[in-house]
Amino acid sequence: MQKSSIKKSNDAKEVGASKAGVIVLGRDKFGNTREDIRQIVLRAKAGIVDLEVGPTPVHFRRGHYLESSIIDWAWDDLTAMAEDHVGINVSVPDDAHRIPEERMAATLDALLFVDGGSLNIWSPFGEYVEVTGWGAFEIKTDNNDDGPPRDDQVLQLHQQMMCAGFDWGVIAKFGPKQNVTIWPYKRDEELCGIILQKVREFWWHVDNDKPFIDVPEEKPDSFNLDQDEAAPELRQLILDYNKAKAEIASWTSTKEQIQETIENIMDVKGAQYATLDGYKIEWPIRKRKAKAERFEPAKPETEYRVFSIKEV
Repeated sequence: MQKSSIKKSNDAKEVGASKAGVIVLGRDKFGNTREDIRQIVLRAKAGIVDLEVGPTPVHFRRGHYLESSIIDWAWDDLTAMAEDHVGINVSVPDDAHRIPEERMAATLDALLFVDGGSLNIWSPFGEYVEVTGWGAFEIKTDNNDDGPPRDDQVLQLHQQMMCAGFDWGVIAKFGPKQNVTIWPYKRDEELCGIILQKVREFWWHVDNDKPFIDVPEEKPDSFNLDQDEAAPELRQLILDYNKAKAEIASWTSTKEQIQETIENIMDVKGAQYATLDGYKIEWPIRKRKAKAERFEPAKPETEYRVFSIKEV
């Protein structure tokens, strides 16, 4: 899938969904505050365009270059979850979705459309989320955390659902383990109400030229434990911790090399399943069904394989 040139929200006239986290929570992980967002709006109203100085931050570049590939990856995973009669289609909008009367907007990475029935998406939270029809499709990359999307990202997805009029959405997250995890969300009306309230408060501050009084974030003092009675034990624990991390990385690499060798032996034997001394080795060829042309060019049926070793 190719990236499209999407028209973004107009900072002078509307609040984009990417700012929902700051407006609701007061601050994001990068230190941006509600007053920072208000100043962006005021500069935009004055015709001043904020230009980035220096190189683009790596997390922005990572997201920009990987987005279309992650969409395809997550799309394949969602298609594999669907029953044969259910179609999963993806499209990229050419403009932001809006609620003009609330001065809210959302630029969606992509749109999902579940056709021919419902789709049960397995959530890493431990439950299936049943969806059908249109949904928001948001892509995230994170080089440090494989866990659930951050609160500000969930708020962003909810503003997208609000602006697009959708009842569900998905965040596909590419994490440090080089894997894509799909996080489905049903629209939470209580959370949408909080977003709407905070957006209205934000515009009151803008319209009445009332700055936000944001309390600076203070970090607790750092304790120097060099001379503490627990220092010897802590030093050994730190060494053990780092050794454990290194061994995990080493054994992970060893496991991957062993798996590749076993797969090669299975290929030479022409075997998809085998047994040995009470173990069952699985290396089956599975088919990913073809995708009909609707929003994107048709894709032919493809094959993929899943490796496992189990005790019989």
